[in-house]
Amino acid sequence: MTTRLPPTEPLGLFAAYAARRGCVWLDNATGGTSLMAAEPDLVVRAKGRQVEVTGRAMEDADVFAVLDQLLQQRRGQPGAAIGFFGYGLKNQIERLPSTAVDDLGLPDCWFGFYDEILRFESLPVGATSRGVSGAPLRANFTPAQYRAAVRRAKEYIAAGDIYQVNLSQRFQAEIQVSPAEAYLALRNANPAPYAAYLDIGDAQ
Repeated sequence: MTTRLPPTEPLGLFAAYAARRGCVWLDNATGGTSLMAAEPDLVVRAKGRQVEVTGRAMEDADVFAVLDQLLQQRRGQPGAAIGFFGYGLKNQIERLPSTAVDDLGLPDCWFGFYDEILRFESLPVGATSRGVSGAPLRANFTPAQYRAAVRRAKEYIAAGDIYQVNLSQRFQAEIQVSPAEAYLALRNANPAPYAAYLDIGDAQ
């Protein structure tokens, strides 16, 4: 069932939704369609072969099969499954050497199943934020190390060993604002047509 509501800018609702469990905002900060939801009725999280479905632990499980079964059960019903597949999930698909240090302990996969979704269509955008701009950033690459990694990736491409690279680095900072306010600061500084805020409980 779809209910049409009076036109509302998503920023006007974000603070209230960010205070609720499992808030997600698939955001189009340039003014196109965006989606917002909170309080999923079902949550799937996985770490390796350990899968949890809203508090029910499953040992030696295939999270892809679990998600497929849940999606099949809900086929034709309103709502959406929103979440992420993490890099560590590759170990469930192929066997490769594991060299990355898991220092954050985040799930390999997290999905919330939401019955009610707010959809916003091409509304004006804008954001205000506080307390973030002065925070010094720390990166896990020096500029020279990052340039060297880019050169090496280009060499792999030229040799035909790979065809694309997602070369990223982590930036960290100590801030005195909430994760939602930090997201708004990033949104204000760098509006993007495809951005997202995702609250998985122990991380945002």
